[in-house]
Amino acid sequence: MLEYRGFAGSEGKAEHLNVVGDATSVLQWLNQKYDRLASPILVMGQSYGAQVAIKVVSESPDMADGLIVEGAFTSFKDIAVNFTPRFARLFTRMTFSEPYNGQALLRSITLPKLIIHSDDDKVVPFFMGQSLYNNAAEPKAFWQVSGGHITATKQHAVELDKRLKFVFAI
Repeated sequence: MLEYRGFAGSEGKAEHLNVVGDATSVLQWLNQKYDRLASPILVMGQSYGAQVAIKVVSESPDMADGLIVEGAFTSFKDIAVNFTPRFARLFTRMTFSEPYNGQALLRSITLPKLIIHSDDDKVVPFFMGQSLYNNAAEPKAFWQVSGGHITATKQHAVELDKRLKFVFAI
């Protein structure tokens, strides 16, 4: 588990490149420290962290054995538009710039993927999780849960363990 710089009391500034750099450094460290044949490396991100996980795995697919995202939005632009009042959405879509687009990156990731999204999610709409799944390259699996935003690891831990073993053959 890692906390990006600028989050949860960590020092530094939480800029996209810094956060992606932090996650990449941890992934490199894990690859040096662990035998991946004995302990596969699964990169997991939730909500904003899911975008980071997608970005890191897309840049370094040889350093991971799988990708898990929960409560992920399709892109920074899409989630910004979602939170914009209806009358200003076109303006937001036209002017918002994003460092990368997770949904587009998922098309090129050929590692096994598990996409988890709650149909009760009030933060990131359920349709975004479905869209990520629909646009992701194979192999992939989608797990629809209930219970709100990023609650699968707490509320469905036993089922999550079963799905990890099935999807990633661990």
